[in-house]
Amino acid sequence: MSLLDELKKYFALRGETLTKEEIAEVVADGIYKGEAESDTNPGTPANPCWYGATTGVTYQFFLDQGGQPITVPKDVAVEEATKYVVSPRLVWNETYWTLRYELVDEPDMSGEYISNNDVSKSSKSKNRANPANIKIPAVVVSNGVIQTNYPETAAFIGYKRSFGETQFTVSGYTPSTGKYAAFKDSNGEVVGSVNHLGTHPKTFTWPENAVSWDATLRGASEVTEGQPGYTDFQIESGPNFTGYVPFSEIVSSIKNTTIEAQMLSKDNVVPDPISADNALNLRTFNEQGVKTIDLVVDLSTNLANIKNVLGDSSPYNMVNSAGGRQNIPGWKMIAIDVRGLWGKSITWDGINISSGGYSAFYSGDTLVLNNGAFTAANQPRTHVVPSGCDVLYIDVKRPADNDLVYSTVRVNVGETVLPYEPYGGKVLGYKDFTFIGERLIVPTAQLYDRRATFSFIFDDGLESDQNVVNLFTQYRYRCGFALPTNDRSKFFRYLGYQLKGFEILSHSTDSARMSVYWDGTGTAPEYGLTTEQAEQKMLNSLTTLKSFGFHVNGWVTPNSKLHNNFLPIVKRYYGLAYTQYFGADGIVTPENAATSFQTFNSELRTLLRISLESNTVSAIKLCIDQAIANKGAVCFYAHQFPGTLTEATLIEILNYLKSFVDQSKADVLPPTEATNRYYMFRHDELLSIINS
Repeated sequence: MSLLDELKKYFALRGETLTKEEIAEVVADGIYKGEAESDTNPGTPANPCWYGATTGVTYQFFLDQGGQPITVPKDVAVEEATKYVVSPRLVWNETYWTLRYELVDEPDMSGEYISNNDVSKSSKSKNRANPANIKIPAVVVSNGVIQTNYPETAAFIGYKRSFGETQFTVSGYTPSTGKYAAFKDSNGEVVGSVNHLGTHPKTFTWPENAVSWDATLRGASEVTEGQPGYTDFQIESGPNFTGYVPFSEIVSSIKNTTIEAQMLSKDNVVPDPISADNALNLRTFNEQGVKTIDLVVDLSTNLANIKNVLGDSSPYNMVNSAGGRQNIPGWKMIAIDVRGLWGKSITWDGINISSGGYSAFYSGDTLVLNNGAFTAANQPRTHVVPSGCDVLYIDVKRPADNDLVYSTVRVNVGETVLPYEPYGGKVLGYKDFTFIGERLIVPTAQLYDRRATFSFIFDDGLESDQNVVNLFTQYRYRCGFALPTNDRSKFFRYLGYQLKGFEILSHSTDSARMSVYWDGTGTAPEYGLTTEQAEQKMLNSLTTLKSFGFHVNGWVTPNSKLHNNFLPIVKRYYGLAYTQYFGADGIVTPENAATSFQTFNSELRTLLRISLESNTVSAIKLCIDQAIANKGAVCFYAHQFPGTLTEATLIEILNYLKSFVDQSKADVLPPTEATNRYYMFRHDELLSIINS
């Protein structure tokens, strides 16, 4: 069915008809050519076509009837009210371009993001092997050429030479003389002879004209499910291997504007060595940088930035009884920036250090005031900041202590401690707009005991989803909606939900189950799909949703179960996918409740969901209790609401979850945000990333 036929059907259901002018407009739009940039030059099209556009942008080569470049407005005055522009498009009208768009009552924030090209990042660890440089499939062959026709191979492409670097050392791979490594100049030509990764670790010396380095990480014969073979891959400057730490980086500036620590800073990261073709679930910055001058920020009252905890790798890691700084293995201290606080009182607590520690004020390397000893029992402690000092050092851990003894350290201005907040703050609004719900900014990974994470998805794009939106908004929670693409008449309603912070996930093209594989021979079994047919469903659904302006990262399999033959396909297109059915019948019982939640070992495209319609309230609470106790991640789902899932039942479940959220024992977030929060670090990486 064509788009025109779909629109006719939609208007017919509403008892309306399209006018001749409206029909002509739909037909004239023609073929979608992609999203236009400000400098995109479309030439003179031979056939009807259109481009997606962004509000606030002038398109210099898209000229209107008067020969002027088209500028897309952000809002339009309509009958003394302001309406906001969404879904703008540039349409070719045989001889000139016209601008078309829809108007809504709420602003679309999606056009306010800036591109990665405007974002500068700086490394936070000695490991310079950015996971974004790992390509699958890819292999460096003996002449230095990169080939991509060997399935399951992996290569690190484009390690850039830093200023003054003469040598670097690589580690974290299985050595093989068949793993070639090549230096290249600025034109991409091989410089010198092609080497290999035949030993481990291995130090390379930069040739004079070389600016980048490529190497094979995994050969085709090394593929083992669950073992990528290079999860600890590291590149460090210099001639020595000094131990593995994960790669991490922070955003340091946007559009050449330096970002201060308490404005906006977001760690990007590394997780996941779960399967060979999912070696790294890379969380990219992905245009999340916004213009900081437009942000309304409520800064945290806590001055204690966990990033500034100093450990064994620092020149000094403890304050001694005389106020001096030393480095004694196993100790840690935190540095608090007190510039601008001279003469003011500051109060701190939350350090459960065994048998006590010391604190002192410094100006540069000069001791200004020794505050003496403290213990876990005699906190909070209040001190007046001496004039001229710039940092307060406080011991936070002795060698026998666990790092979590300082996980809730707080340092407040004044003579009393305030309720604990992580260092950083909250973004309250953007320009003149106030955000619904909380949008936290956490400058660095906070050290915390990981808590359970919960999300909700409602399937099939039903009219009753408005009831879901109303209820979740009362709790200041957001959920996801799994939307099939065979009825586009409802898309604008869901674009409105997206503007309110709800997530849209792909639910295939038609909600038909995808649990039966067909090899294409003989008669197709019921619901049988070939690999090609499954891929078309996944790809078409994704491209359709994105072309209408949805920000899609997740896939929800119709009827929950995806055939294993189709898993490699879903991994190709989606960063998050629900593809498993829970248990034999979907029912949570005391015997299987321990498997009703996800853990860090879960591959992000093999996740499961728990049905709110198939389980009793007590079974759902059992699942929640198990996830809380084990710090797991759970996704619940339903369809019609209210229906089998009654309003009273969902309210009881949300109230039960809220009791844990209010105690900071759980988070309730949309699916992708929940997954990003939960999988940000593996247990064994959390401390090493922070302390790197």
